[in-house]
Amino acid sequence: MKPISSVSLLILICLFLTEFHATNARGLINKACETSLHKGLCVATIKADPGYKGAKLHDLAEIVLKAATSKATGLQKDVEQLLKERAGTSVESALKDCKDNYADAVSQLEKSKQALENKRYNDVNTWVTAAMNDADSCEQGFKEQADKDSSIGQKTVIFGHLCSNVLAVTNKAAAEFHATNARGLIKKACETSLHKGLCVATLKADTDYKGAKLHDLAEIVLKAATSNATALQKEVGQFLKERADTSVESALKDCKENYDDAVSQLEKSKKALENKRYNDVNTWVTAAMNDADSCEQGFKEQAEKDSPIAQKTVIFGQLCSNVLAVTNKAAAEYHATNARGLIKKACETSLHKGLCVATLKADRDYKGAKLHDLAEIVLKAATSNGTALRKEVEQLLKERADTSVESALKDCKENYNDAVSQLEKSKQALENKRYNVVNTWVTAAMNDADSCEQGFKEQADKDSTIAQKTFIFGQLCSAVLAVTNKAAAGATVSV
Repeated sequence: MKPISSVSLLILICLFLTEFHATNARGLINKACETSLHKGLCVATIKADPGYKGAKLHDLAEIVLKAATSKATGLQKDVEQLLKERAGTSVESALKDCKDNYADAVSQLEKSKQALENKRYNDVNTWVTAAMNDADSCEQGFKEQADKDSSIGQKTVIFGHLCSNVLAVTNKAAAEFHATNARGLIKKACETSLHKGLCVATLKADTDYKGAKLHDLAEIVLKAATSNATALQKEVGQFLKERADTSVESALKDCKENYDDAVSQLEKSKKALENKRYNDVNTWVTAAMNDADSCEQGFKEQAEKDSPIAQKTVIFGQLCSNVLAVTNKAAAEYHATNARGLIKKACETSLHKGLCVATLKADRDYKGAKLHDLAEIVLKAATSNGTALRKEVEQLLKERADTSVESALKDCKENYNDAVSQLEKSKQALENKRYNVVNTWVTAAMNDADSCEQGFKEQADKDSTIAQKTFIFGQLCSAVLAVTNKAAAGATVSV
């Protein structure tokens, strides 16, 4: 037997890979079209496009949408041509309406394309359905006005089938997208849990996990913990009936009270979670865990053995621990989202928005902050900058003694001494919510920095060596004024 040459081997590998990808593509097409009312057309449409091999479900949705859009554009042209040929006839009015219908349909399919590119699948379905309705309106108009089907009636039926296929394939793509996102989100939700396997399994066991957000996942694990606690509550109640007048009766009575409390606390957690009071959720869930522990501890102390539900109590504790882990993730996302929105609001009137936003985000305390806190952050940044400039001027004064700029540097030193002092006074005023006073002192600090530069120009006939840094200092102070004004307005509204 002759050995296979390297060229022959390469050809075999290529043939294998080609068949492998073709088989995968056929399987994906079958999956994409399996819920379509017009499977044959769906499959044929996708296979007619050279880009179907190696495509994903989302790509297949783009292919069928492209085919439907092409069909609608063709019908639009057909109607325009018919309108020219049938002008002054009994169908002219119906054709004019059809022209408008297909102009709308093409526009809606173009919007569908943009929505699909951004994975806004619900919007795709809305626009495609609207395009189908427009085509139906064309036919309906013909029947009402001309008492017959339009001359493009059969083509309109095909167009409707193509649009129906878009909906079917888009829904498959959406399901895959949400499932992939859900798996990633579950992984993120459970990543800090001490019991990841249970956390993931609990979330996946709930039918609502797909398309959920972190907050929704927190609700799912809390629901599971509450269900578990309720079952344990009933089980303890049953044991109490069966073990009356035994050595464990007293411990069981305490356990029943413990689980009554635990269920009550988890119900309170549910209300707190609904209102995004995440700290309260953690407080109540921790209390429920402690109640379960008290049940076990009571058994060990009174009956000198584990309770009959000891293993189940361990599982309950793990479920509660998962609630804490997922709730903390949801809280972090919530506060981060709120913080981004608040920063945007805080900086919206600033003349230097980019610097304002960057300054706030650079401080680790911005998450969970209020407008007043954000004002403190930018003031702290401006003060730090002013202090650094004062030190730099002092160093320059040592280096440039007995030079032409000595006098200007001495004035600058005084200017920045005053500026830093005024920003310190601003800090005290801000702590006491005297916002107008803050603005007065910060403006004075800006003027001092300007005086430094002006002195250089007048005495040394040039810019100072810290001119660019002075410019940044002025922008920071300007940001302080903008954010402080927002904080002041918020305080007024609160009152």
